[in-house]
Amino acid sequence: MTDATDDILVIGGGMAGGAMAALLADTGLHIRVLDGAPEPAAPEGAPERRVSAINEASHWLLQSAGAWQRLHAERVCAYTDMAVRDGDGTGEVDFHAHEAGAEQLGWILENAALVRALYESCAERERIQWETDVRVTALVREGESWRVELADGSVRRARLLIGADGANSRVREAAGIPAPVRDSGHHALVATLNTANPHGHCARQVFLDQGPVALLPLFGDGQQCSLVWSAPPTEVERLAALDDDTFARELTTATGGWLGRVEPASARAHFPIRELHASDYSRPGLALIGDAAHVVHPLAGQGINLGLLDAGVLAEEIERA
Repeated sequence: MTDATDDILVIGGGMAGGAMAALLADTGLHIRVLDGAPEPAAPEGAPERRVSAINEASHWLLQSAGAWQRLHAERVCAYTDMAVRDGDGTGEVDFHAHEAGAEQLGWILENAALVRALYESCAERERIQWETDVRVTALVREGESWRVELADGSVRRARLLIGADGANSRVREAAGIPAPVRDSGHHALVATLNTANPHGHCARQVFLDQGPVALLPLFGDGQQCSLVWSAPPTEVERLAALDDDTFARELTTATGGWLGRVEPASARAHFPIRELHASDYSRPGLALIGDAAHVVHPLAGQGINLGLLDAGVLAEEIERA
């Protein structure tokens, strides 16, 4: 592709970056998203392992971005209750949507489904270009604009560069913004589970001595959940290496049989949990959003909600300017 000049370049086409572009669609500015991943595909079949808990504020923001309407309703699970237990069974706290006069506390949806919905929303906007499978090789500040060089030799330029490129943000690095990383001492084990008992649209969490176990309700027949099990690295590696039957027994015991016997319905994956906070979110002609600005523990499910609100606030500031 030939060189191009835009008003705004968004580096990173994940959930925060996609929302950022979609929310700017009606500003009259020309927006370009540069993403290293292939064109996002709509998930099909069994639920994806990576899911997010979307709160009410994010729900309305995604509606404004034109993405919520494009999600397939049958692949989104609203949860109306939340229950938290101690691992030894000595305490439990329950939250109910009706107590707050709401229909639900939030929604569990697949990350891939949301990215696809944002991509579709942007694709319908004449002033948004979303490039996939691109590799950024250099980011250079030139006068009042940014120069972004790509691996194919082409160049993109823009007055404003938005870093939505995750925890290892090249945009943040190019701006020279420090972002100290703190190792939480935990890894997260994720998988899709089959449960003997229906989840009843309740998000559950059990606090064990080594870390919390979350069982998040998924769409379908009401007997599948998404697992996020946080524990020290050696323990997570041990759990990941177990055969399915042994893993099912250990997880059922760990959760006190809350949903009866739970069995893996997918392969297990695990990753380190690290936290970071950029010392600043902006520089002249540059802003950071989402994980490029801050990474928090997945315990409360707030990571992507914070990232989406970053996009919402920055979009408001850009429109005001």
